[in-house]
Amino acid sequence: MALKDYRYKPRIRAALLLPIVILAGLGLKFYQGPGDDWVNHWGPASVAYVWAFMLLGFLVLPKSRAIIPIAMLVLIGTCCVELSQRFDGEFLQAARQTWFGRILLGTTYSAWDFPAYLVGSLTGVALLRGCAAGQGKGEPRSGENKPDLLS
Repeated sequence: MALKDYRYKPRIRAALLLPIVILAGLGLKFYQGPGDDWVNHWGPASVAYVWAFMLLGFLVLPKSRAIIPIAMLVLIGTCCVELSQRFDGEFLQAARQTWFGRILLGTTYSAWDFPAYLVGSLTGVALLRGCAAGQGKGEPRSGENKPDLLS
């Protein structure tokens, strides 16, 4: 019954999309072919990076009213991470020595990442709205009156 409960569907959709977005983003990050510099650094890979964080936020708070705040927080967060690439603190340097740190924190600053993060946040809103589709519809919660189908 729990999987059919309408309240869980947005979270399930986001959970199913998250590994797809992460794998697609990693694939785009290491893509080699025409336009690979743009794809790897400023285009679809950056959009997938934003989408992954937005889906994570939606998994924590799967409510329609949380979509815009999630998008804003992820946009601010990714921009802060981008700005952190201009600094060479010990902690940041140590983190960037690992593969995971390079993927999450990046290694080089580029102002061209900011438009990609904005596009990722705007399109991510549509992605999360798709995950939230139908939220608030369906079977009433226990204790609520069920509509009379014959009236």
